[in-house]
Amino acid sequence: MIKKGRRRLIAGITALIMLTVSAVGAEATSDTRKQLEDAKEEREATQDQKDAQEENISSMEEVQSGLQGELSSLNSQLAEVSGNLEEIENNIIAKNEEIATTQAELEEAKATEEVIWEEQTTEAAAEAAATAVAETSAAETQQNETAIHRYVLAVEDCTWTEAYEKAKGAGGYLVHINSQEEYDYLVNEILDDDEIRGLKLWIGGARADGNYEYHWANTDGTFGEEVLNGAGYEGFWMENEPSFRDDSIGQDEYYMNIFYYNDRWVWNDVPNDLVSAVSSYQGTIGYIIEIE
Repeated sequence: MIKKGRRRLIAGITALIMLTVSAVGAEATSDTRKQLEDAKEEREATQDQKDAQEENISSMEEVQSGLQGELSSLNSQLAEVSGNLEEIENNIIAKNEEIATTQAELEEAKATEEVIWEEQTTEAAAEAAATAVAETSAAETQQNETAIHRYVLAVEDCTWTEAYEKAKGAGGYLVHINSQEEYDYLVNEILDDDEIRGLKLWIGGARADGNYEYHWANTDGTFGEEVLNGAGYEGFWMENEPSFRDDSIGQDEYYMNIFYYNDRWVWNDVPNDLVSAVSSYQGTIGYIIEIE
């Protein structure tokens, strides 16, 4: 009986142990599986990190390769620049040598010039004095030409050349109108009269045959330098004048007169014998003498 009870006890204990072992084994298997899964995930994560690192390494290797290429190119450029710098330095040395040579030549030339200057000082001073006298004379002449002088109005049917000679015989010359001031003086002081406004008056302008520039005629038969149909005198002329020829009378025009037209006194170019060209002008011709 005792043996039978003992066997039952042993059997119960054995069953209990088997249950315990089974539970422990199941729990251990579950933990192991979990550990295996965790290990697998860790390996996969590690592999991902390794793959990422390999990609980074590959990218860095590409960048390094590119940088090495750029470095190689820069080294080539540096070598070229170094060669250029050497050439520039050689050029600078050569230029400095040229400058030194030129400086020496310049100093020698200055020394020679000083000798020549000493020799020419007296002659230069004399020439300068003569030039100053000539310039002063020219300035006085210019001032005299533009000044207001004495004017004589003569009424007579005559040609321009006859009036020119008559003005010289009177101690003057056919008027030279050299400025707006002189023009205004003539208009306001000499020509401001209704009867005078009907006259055609010779003035001292003329042009040479074959030349289309009008100048003031001097008493010695020469012409002045001012171009009367040039800049500065446009406002004195009648519109569309000078024309150099009047086709209506079939004659060339070489001489200047002044007459009243459209409420103002204007310049015009006409033939030498105006009355012969236009018979209706008879009794309306005159000239202005300027006397200094």
